[in-house]
Amino acid sequence: MNTKQFFFLCAVSLWSLTAAAQSNDYLWVNKTDGSSVSFALDNLQKITFTDDDIVVTPLAATAQTFAFAAVQKLTFEDSPTAIVSPSQQSQTSLIYFNSQSKEIVIESEKAIGNVAIYDLMGRVVNIPFFKKMEYLTTINVSHLPAGVYIVKTADSVKKLIINN
Repeated sequence: MNTKQFFFLCAVSLWSLTAAAQSNDYLWVNKTDGSSVSFALDNLQKITFTDDDIVVTPLAATAQTFAFAAVQKLTFEDSPTAIVSPSQQSQTSLIYFNSQSKEIVIESEKAIGNVAIYDLMGRVVNIPFFKKMEYLTTINVSHLPAGVYIVKTADSVKKLIINN
């Protein structure tokens, strides 16, 4: 996958997340100099990828331009101030990999809502779309290569080993 394809996938992910964004969801631009910039998704108008740059345009502010060469990664997080570890969260979902059906199973006491699957590099590899709020769902991951993945729901974060 080349750089433009990767950033196109990020744009699709951004569009998916912005559609369901809550007031505490953020896009992080992590730069190669070690600094980072965050943008609230519910206040984001668009993100544009040109030949050499990424342009992030908030609804009521001036657009910011980042050179591809200066961006280490783009990530989506729930909090602008801290990343909560799974042990610190109140987890009410049961998340596991069913190796026979090649599916991730999510069971929850409350409606599951948004789910994102990340690889260990922090890249979103799958954002399944649910037509309705469900308490039990499966996500086919047979297309993912074997490895370690992070599955994140509204109330849980789980590290899974997928051995397809």
